[in-house]
Amino acid sequence: MVSAKSFYAHGKLLLTGEYAVLDGAEALCLPLQLGQKMRIKSCKNDFLSWEAYLPNQRVWFTARYDLNLNLIEANNAEPAKSLEGILKALKNLNQNLFLKGLKISTFLEFDKNWGLGSSSTLISLLAQWAEVNPYQFLNKTFGGSGYDVACATAQKPLIFKNGNAQPVNFDPPFKDLIYFVYLNQKQNSRDSINLYRQKEKNESFIQEMSLLTQKITKAQNLSEFETLICQHEEIVSQQIGEEPVQQKLFPNYSSGVIKSLGGWGGDFVLVTGKKEALNYFSEKGFSTIFNYSELIL
Repeated sequence: MVSAKSFYAHGKLLLTGEYAVLDGAEALCLPLQLGQKMRIKSCKNDFLSWEAYLPNQRVWFTARYDLNLNLIEANNAEPAKSLEGILKALKNLNQNLFLKGLKISTFLEFDKNWGLGSSSTLISLLAQWAEVNPYQFLNKTFGGSGYDVACATAQKPLIFKNGNAQPVNFDPPFKDLIYFVYLNQKQNSRDSINLYRQKEKNESFIQEMSLLTQKITKAQNLSEFETLICQHEEIVSQQIGEEPVQQKLFPNYSSGVIKSLGGWGGDFVLVTGKKEALNYFSEKGFSTIFNYSELIL
């Protein structure tokens, strides 16, 4: 019996610097307690089989590829063709891969629609196994700043800038008043990147984002944190021409502040307030809510 190799990658949230991180701004990135596992086992057959499991242990995706990484069959054509491209990009970085049969199984620990890094954890897992540069691999597949790939192998929050990730002591004393609420409006990261790229590069925007990242990282009390969060939302709003999420969706939430995370318009938002204030969101149908300590590594 051939023993399997196992790998693990953490999910991510981008707390500050969204959009601007693409142009070299400093961003505060949070690795999560939830992530994705991958198990790889050699087989005697002449193909690669792939199984992807959801948190409830249900298989949502299966596929088979020949050893040239061409799709043979799958239960879902769209992710199967996407994965084919990812595997071929990996092979280009390491020609010693896929020379014999393999069975690869992945195990997500969060809902794949939550935007917490199902793609970035996959890139990290495959890069770990193939022993290739994860940022180089990312550039050949999904693209982006790379902060999410940095989070995948991090053990604490990071300040990320231009492919360089530095651990930072971000452990706010008011974290019991920070929550993450899922908006159930899945964002495509590549679409968000493309929309931002259509706008002219703004050096002052990049500098302001870096400065706010530093200030937010060092905030000592909730009031200071909330003030900086609101400044951050306003500056990003002006740059991308979109209304901040609190004004747009939750104008009568008065128990704290709300901040978009990552690409604006979907996935999770950060919310401040006491636990009982979160009933406001539950009553509106937003029932997926995590406290900071439940989610952040």
